[in-house]
Amino acid sequence: MERKTVRQRKKLLFVVTEDWYFVSHRLPLAVAAKNKGYDVSVATRVREYGDVIRDAGLRLIPFELSRGGINPLQELWTLLRLIFLYMRERPNIVHHVAMKPVLYGSIAVRVARVPHVVNALTGMGWLFTSGAGAARWLKPIVGWGLTYLLRSGVALVQNHDDAQLLVQLGVPEARIRRIAGSGVNLQSFFPQPEPSGVPVVVLPARLLWDKGVGEFAIAARLLRQQGVAARFVFAGEPDKDNPSSVSGDQIFQWDEEGIIEHLGWVQNMPKLLGESHIVCLPSYREGLPKSLIEAAAAGRPIVTSDAPGCREIVRHGDNGFLVPPRNAEALAEALLQLIRDSSLRQRMGERGRIIAENEFSLEMIIQQTIMLYEEATGRSLEISSRDGMAGSLLYKNRQRSIQYHRGKLRLRALVTGAGGFIGGNLVEALLQMGCSVRVLVRDNSSQRTWPQDVEVAVGKLQDFNSINKAMLGSDTVFHLAGKGHEMFDMEDLDNTYHKVNVDGTRNVIESAVQCGIKRFVFFSSVKTMGEDTSECFSESSTGQPVTRYGKSKLDAEELVIDYGRRAGLHTVCLRLPLVYGAGNAGNLLRMIDAIDRGLFPPFPDVKNLRSMVHVSNVVEAAILAATTARADGQRYIVTDGVPYSTRELYEWICIGLGKQVPVWHIPIGTLKILGLVGDLVGYVQRKRCIFDSLAIDKLIGSAWYSSDRISSELGYNPLVSFSDALPDLISWYRKVRV
Repeated sequence: MERKTVRQRKKLLFVVTEDWYFVSHRLPLAVAAKNKGYDVSVATRVREYGDVIRDAGLRLIPFELSRGGINPLQELWTLLRLIFLYMRERPNIVHHVAMKPVLYGSIAVRVARVPHVVNALTGMGWLFTSGAGAARWLKPIVGWGLTYLLRSGVALVQNHDDAQLLVQLGVPEARIRRIAGSGVNLQSFFPQPEPSGVPVVVLPARLLWDKGVGEFAIAARLLRQQGVAARFVFAGEPDKDNPSSVSGDQIFQWDEEGIIEHLGWVQNMPKLLGESHIVCLPSYREGLPKSLIEAAAAGRPIVTSDAPGCREIVRHGDNGFLVPPRNAEALAEALLQLIRDSSLRQRMGERGRIIAENEFSLEMIIQQTIMLYEEATGRSLEISSRDGMAGSLLYKNRQRSIQYHRGKLRLRALVTGAGGFIGGNLVEALLQMGCSVRVLVRDNSSQRTWPQDVEVAVGKLQDFNSINKAMLGSDTVFHLAGKGHEMFDMEDLDNTYHKVNVDGTRNVIESAVQCGIKRFVFFSSVKTMGEDTSECFSESSTGQPVTRYGKSKLDAEELVIDYGRRAGLHTVCLRLPLVYGAGNAGNLLRMIDAIDRGLFPPFPDVKNLRSMVHVSNVVEAAILAATTARADGQRYIVTDGVPYSTRELYEWICIGLGKQVPVWHIPIGTLKILGLVGDLVGYVQRKRCIFDSLAIDKLIGSAWYSSDRISSELGYNPLVSFSDALPDLISWYRKVRV
């Protein structure tokens, strides 16, 4: 294995209110960052876990930061001490965890001029769930503070609802990143056989009213009154620093009444889950509850609230039940179903384990977070050149997705345009998921060898009879075939675009209706909405196509949705930006090659934002679109979840190639002059120059799209980002260049 690494030691400082929370939720991440070469320090209130932090090889800085304090003078002194801390330590990057460190720390980093900051909001907590007087007057102040302070650095959230809330508060969407919690150690938490005896229902959390503790007690009382044989257990303690804390007297009263058993703080969570049957957390709002991720990994069914954070983990009826918040009666009904049905508990527990492996593994969360540090600080990527799949995270995420869908899907799929880059990846994934696959190709005379399990049909989009013949026996169509976007959108292409993309699509969907197809997924383009704007496009944006290609795709979308509505056919349109990945010889490969050869100029940081999507993410979105009832009749934008700037791509590729990133850059004015020279060359040659003003405008312009809707409605979670996939891209580039 050849390994090329460019390392530069950076100081990373975590700021967390409690040492127990850091050990529980952030210690593995900090150790992994240390092993990556970061100089890691932790500033926190030290109680019982100081030695644990030191023994992990981390530098511990005792720092008192009360979570519940609101005394103005005390809070001002806390802020000043934080500023002095940053001035003394001079960290390269600060990782604030939870609301108060985020608010105070964001002020401190500005004063102390800390270059990079990650503001991790682990949930909105008491302030955004309580109707108490203090919460009512503090909430608008904190909301204003978040709006102003999070305009710089990275705002890291754990769920889609919190991301949307920050957008509504005015935080720039480009500043927001979502990483699914702290992750779970899949080796420590694993499925165990249910214990014998009556079912045990456990609520593992701090005993706060906004965790649904009261509703849990009421539900337990209701079930006791019905004569249901079960034990209801609290695993946790009150939190005196939280205004929502349940009193010790109240807990004693429930215990005396005989409806609740109180275990107190439990250190050995795997043992507790092994001795339980059902996990319950009827919280009003969460970031992303670690206890529920651990429950899923341990193969236990979950009952929780249909509330932010909780619904990220539980899919109603799949690995548990979602109930309305603050509704003890609905909670009791859901618990009763699981208490009485051991086979349902087993099925939901098995599904929960797969979800935990696919979306919440500790390894995946750590890699995503460290990549966030490296994006922020401009550190190097570690590139492995080896045969086979080079990007380990990419490969593992693909396998998790396949494992998640395998056994769930029984599609008989027809894939048009299967000979293309996206189509080939989709066919491969469908086969691995256990689906039967037929492909429709224009001709079968190429050197491509299809897997033995693939049935090949030959026909053109203009030949309705051949399409009909290929369609028979299928139940799902993935329609990719079409005329792709040309770099030079000339007038003579107008007829070709319409003939292939509109008329061809009409033939395919008419055949689908005639042959009784159940599901139809059409692969479209974000060019249906326009481009080159600094604003973020969503499905509700009013943008219009500016190219002939975009217009043809929009017309095809209208056909698909209309046919689906009239025929009762499940139809979905996926709007894709630039699709990349190993095997696609497109613009990104040309950019990598130009940088490798020294032909791509050191690009200035013009703060543009461009969306892209890895082919693995496209495949994941296509499967969800085909199999999720809510997707019927909808159009979804699919991206990597975060936009990229041209400068970011340039730096990542330089590092991936093992090249030094130039500290200088070509001024934007010089680039525009080069574009004018390209215009002149094109005029003289009577054909467009590849490096003209239009090309320069594309490189410095924005084309930014949001995939929040498909995430919130279908549970789409991008498998990889550009930085995750870069090792695979570089490895493939080197092979094809040779």
